[in-house]
Amino acid sequence: MTEIITTQVVVNLREGIFSLSGSESFVEKYMPELKEFIEKNITLSQHSAIQQAPQNCNKITPPVASQVNVQKEYDKYEENGIYYRDEETGNIQILKTVPGKSKASKSKNVALILLYAKNDVISSSEIIAHCTEQACFDQPNFSATFKKKDGCFIRQGNGQNWTLKLTIPGKEKAIELMESMIDVK
Repeated sequence: MTEIITTQVVVNLREGIFSLSGSESFVEKYMPELKEFIEKNITLSQHSAIQQAPQNCNKITPPVASQVNVQKEYDKYEENGIYYRDEETGNIQILKTVPGKSKASKSKNVALILLYAKNDVISSSEIIAHCTEQACFDQPNFSATFKKKDGCFIRQGNGQNWTLKLTIPGKEKAIELMESMIDVK
């Protein structure tokens, strides 16, 4: 297998922190956009921070501890190059090969990662697109794979228009899966 080199760029516009990480080619592709964004917004952010600071001084409230922990978990897996989340569009891109002994188990693992990364309901068509990228889409058996009760997913809808949501045990399984993927080359 080819070793994927993960590259990370971190910008700290006075703790505004912006991070871009992924394969070297991915970072190179988006670096010009990042540079353009920084050049356009650095003076704007400094100017607005100066204007807003006196107004917001007494209104700053610390985040709830559980929110901080959840965000750190999400960042951990994104920073380790398992997936990339486009903050503007909400689209998820899985950056590593998803493990599994069969197409069905790989498809379930794709869904676990997507649901964890999105922290929301996802459609069957979104799962299909990612399974196609991971070479695990098995059209005749795909829908049936997610009809089986395994405790990880809540499936709603029938036919081709169904959605999945992650259960609490499903979230734990997703974390376990991504932990196993962190140091795999």
